[in-house]
Amino acid sequence: MALIIELAAPIKGNTFQEKCKSSALKRSWLARLTLNYELRKQRSTLVRSEHQGPLRVQRPFYPEEDGCCHTYILHPPGGMAVGDTLHITAELNEGTSVLFTTPSAGKMYGTLSVDRDALMPQRQCVSLHVKNNAIAEWLPQETIVFDGAQARLDAEFHLQASGKLIAWDIVRLGRAASGEQFKTGSCRQKLSLFIDGRLHYHELNPMYANSNKMQARWGLQAKNTLATMIATVKLNRDQQDQLVELLENYSDESCLWGLTQKDDLLIVRYLGNNILNCRNGLECLWAKLRPLMVDKCAVTPRIWNT
Repeated sequence: MALIIELAAPIKGNTFQEKCKSSALKRSWLARLTLNYELRKQRSTLVRSEHQGPLRVQRPFYPEEDGCCHTYILHPPGGMAVGDTLHITAELNEGTSVLFTTPSAGKMYGTLSVDRDALMPQRQCVSLHVKNNAIAEWLPQETIVFDGAQARLDAEFHLQASGKLIAWDIVRLGRAASGEQFKTGSCRQKLSLFIDGRLHYHELNPMYANSNKMQARWGLQAKNTLATMIATVKLNRDQQDQLVELLENYSDESCLWGLTQKDDLLIVRYLGNNILNCRNGLECLWAKLRPLMVDKCAVTPRIWNT
C-alpha cells in the first residue's frame, strides 16, 4: 500500500515563529495607567487617573504632614506573561511630592514554548515627568524574573531643573526560594534620566541566561539579585563615607555594594544573592538620603509592613 502525504501550499506569514507571536498576543494584556498630580491646599492631589486593562491605583494616602501623596500601584493579575505590556505614566506638577510603590513583588512569568525567542517579551514601561520644585520617589518592590521569561524593564525620568528624584529598580533572576535558577530566557533593565530635556544618565543592562556575562567577573558573577538606585543629591566625601559604613550592615561574603557620586547624581548598585539585604539596605539609604534631599524624614509606606 502506498502512503500518500499531501503537503499544503505554504501560506505567507504562517511560520512557526509568527504563529507563536500571534498566539501570545491573543492571550496577552495591554494595560495603561496615566496619573496627574497638582498642588491644592498644600496637598499633592491626584487630579487625573486614567486606566486601561488590569492596572489601578489605590486611593491616595497622606501619612505625612506636608501633604506628600503615597500612591500604591496595583496590577491585579500579580504577574506578567509573555506578550503582556504595562505602561505607567505620571506627571507631577510644580510643588507636588509623590511617593510611588507597589503592594508586592512584580513577577515576570516564564513559558514552556519550545521556541522562546519567537515569543513577544513582557514589557513594563515607566515614565515620570517631574516639574520644578516637585519631588518624585519611585520605590517599587522587587521584580522576580522567572526562568524562561523575556522581561523588558524600562524606566524614564524627565525632570525640570529644580525637580527632585530618588528611584530604585530591584531585579531577582529566578525563584531562589523554590530552587529555580534563571537558565533560559532574558531580561533587559534600562534606566534613563533627563533634566530639562537633556540626557543626564543612561544605563542599559541586557542579561541573557547562560551567556558569559552571567558568570564572568565583569558581569553578574553568578549572582541572582541586582539593583540600582539613583538620587538627585550631591554628597560630600564625609557623607559618602557614612553611607558606605552603613551598607556594611547589609553585606555578606556573596554581595557587592557600589556607590558613585557623578556630579549632582548619586548612583548606588547592589549585586548579590540576598534579596532581603538588598531591600533593607536600599530602604536604609533612602531614610538617610531623604532629609538631605528634601529636608524631611522618611515615612515608610505602611504597605511595606504587611
